[in-house]
Amino acid sequence: MSETTSPDAGATPADGPTPDDATSDGPTTDEQREAGGGHETGQLGDKGQKALERERQARRDAETRAADSERRLHELEDAGKSEVERAIARLDRQSAELELQRTRNVELEQEIARRDLLELKRTIAAELGVPPEAAHRLQGSDSRSLRADAERYLTERGQEQRGDIGVGRGGTAGARPATDMNRLIREASGRRDV
Repeated sequence: MSETTSPDAGATPADGPTPDDATSDGPTTDEQREAGGGHETGQLGDKGQKALERERQARRDAETRAADSERRLHELEDAGKSEVERAIARLDRQSAELELQRTRNVELEQEIARRDLLELKRTIAAELGVPPEAAHRLQGSDSRSLRADAERYLTERGQEQRGDIGVGRGGTAGARPATDMNRLIREASGRRDV
C-alpha cells in the first residue's frame, strides 16, 4: 500500500520560498524568548504571515499523514499474527507511547519549574534593586536564598563602584592598599612633594 502525494504536499509553501524574516514555530532558545529576540508575527507583514501559516498547516498535515501511515503499518504487521500476538504487540506500543508521554511530562515540569524560578529571581531583583540584566545570575532555589544572594550581589557591586581609583572607574576594593591618584601623578611627572 503506497500513498501518492502531490508535488505541492510538504512543508514548503506552494507560492514560493518563505520570506527571510519568517521563522518556524519551532522552539527558540529561552534567552531569545526572554530577551524578545524571537520574531513576533506582527513583524512579518501580510505575505510573511500567510506563508508562515501555510508552512505550519503543511507541517500539521504531514504529522497527521505520518501518524496514519504508522497506524496502517502496525495493522499490516498485526495481520499475520494470532490474537494473543496482536494484543502483546498493541501493549508494547502502548507501553512505549506511555513512557514517551511520561518523559515529556517530566521535561515540561522541569521547564515550568525553571521558568517559575526565573520569574522569582526577576521579582526579587526588582524588589531589592538588582539590575534586571543581572537577575538571572542570582543563585538559589527559594526566595530566602535568592534574597540573600541578591543582597550579597548588591554589597559586592557597591564595593566595586567605590574602588580605589574612584566611583565607576574600574577600581577594586580591599584587594590592594588605597592609592592616592594625586601622588601617582606627581611621581610620574618627577615631583615628589607638594
